[in-house]
Amino acid sequence: PPRATPFPYTTLFRSAKTNPKRPLIMCEYAHAMGNSVGNLQDYWDVIEKYRVLQGGAIWDWVDQGIRHQTATGAEFWAYGGDFGPPDVPSDGNFCINGLIFPNRKISPKMWEVKKVYQYISVEPVDWATNRVRIRNKYGFTNLNELNAEWQVSEDGETIQQGELPPLDVLPGGEKIVTLPIKPIAPKAGAEYRLMLRADNADQRLTPIGLSLGCVSDGRRKAFHEKMDRLSGARDLAGSLRLTPAEGAAHGLEINRDGARRSALDLLAYPGVDIGRLADLSYVTDGGDHIAIGALTRHCDLETNDLLNAEAPLMAAVAGQVGDPQVRHRGTLGGSLAHGDPASDLPAALLASGGSLVARGPNGERVIDAAEFFTGFLETALAADEMLTEIRVPKAAGLGWSFQKFNRRAQDWAIVGAAVLLGAAPKVALINMGSMPMRSAAVEGALVSGASAADAASVAAEGTEPPEDLNGDVEYRHHLARVLVGRAIAEAQSSL
Repeated sequence: PPRATPFPYTTLFRSAKTNPKRPLIMCEYAHAMGNSVGNLQDYWDVIEKYRVLQGGAIWDWVDQGIRHQTATGAEFWAYGGDFGPPDVPSDGNFCINGLIFPNRKISPKMWEVKKVYQYISVEPVDWATNRVRIRNKYGFTNLNELNAEWQVSEDGETIQQGELPPLDVLPGGEKIVTLPIKPIAPKAGAEYRLMLRADNADQRLTPIGLSLGCVSDGRRKAFHEKMDRLSGARDLAGSLRLTPAEGAAHGLEINRDGARRSALDLLAYPGVDIGRLADLSYVTDGGDHIAIGALTRHCDLETNDLLNAEAPLMAAVAGQVGDPQVRHRGTLGGSLAHGDPASDLPAALLASGGSLVARGPNGERVIDAAEFFTGFLETALAADEMLTEIRVPKAAGLGWSFQKFNRRAQDWAIVGAAVLLGAAPKVALINMGSMPMRSAAVEGALVSGASAADAASVAAEGTEPPEDLNGDVEYRHHLARVLVGRAIAEAQSSL
């Protein structure tokens, strides 16, 4: 199939079982655009289970952009309509969808793909005797052609390490290996990590020392007391996704293929997939707000009874994101952390007056949505933090509306508006600037008692919308005034 369906793994299972002699290669099973290539491990769990499934192609290899400068000298990767007169046709940033950047530097997405595609897997057999099972996924290479080493660290500091003897594991085979780890007296609250690494020992094709596989396992002896609020369950299903800032929740442990490892340990690879951390997918009553786990999918927000009752704007907007495929795969945290000004959910959160919880090695902090988006595809998340929870104030009984205009239902909004009429009216705009934004002009007009039409007339003030094939600045200004007017009128009528 050229693209994934809402339930791609079901499709793969069905194909493998009903056509056991017909090989299947997916021509585009992942699209490397923006904050993407997540949950790739989910595909490969299925692909490696059935020999008839041969993999797929990722669209595509490299971002197709050219280094350019703004009028102030700031450099950026330009594409399409960034060149030539304003009427030059452009498909937005659709050509910026590669695994590597235009200058061929590695992106976090590429590290994710490398991790999933590696030809060596390791899983524990018996921790008491330090035995692990090593599988060779190569088709023609014996693992004795690689140099293997192990390392144990305590809170990031190496305390034991060594080289493994040649691993005589034939292609497609496996072997149980006993690691020469000396007894460790764990310290309370410390984090211990075991890492196994395999490097190239032959320069026939790749440089000597090139890392060909890396598997990390952490065994946490004491959990930070703050993690108690997330869940009583400490073992979570997980895989590798996103960037380091989005890929580890302080103190969480995950369980994959039987191996226990701390989510912080996964920072050993620059790309970390947290797509199956079930404890970060939830919608709960937080008293004066609704707490939503960062990995809650759009389709679950759309159908959640609590969210529909207490924060209906968020639920309604989640139901209009992209198409069913996107809503079954995309998460609220991923959408917000990406910070795209053309995205629906950032505007919904801004209009709701919500906040976001970030966690990292230094603990937890709550960021107001109005301060979270800092620039084009930039947020207030620090390099060692990830987004774990979104908090949406309860708004039952308040007037609200969401309006957006696009060519097709699954397209990005050309312009959109989210409105929530409470004691302090909030109006957020979509695709009207370099980052998700609220309209101070419209909010000020509403506070002063302006009518819906008068308030909407100032919707374009303070905005800097893009200019592309979908519309010029003037057209987007007009759309903003029209959509904000409709949204305010609908919100007022629902009071």
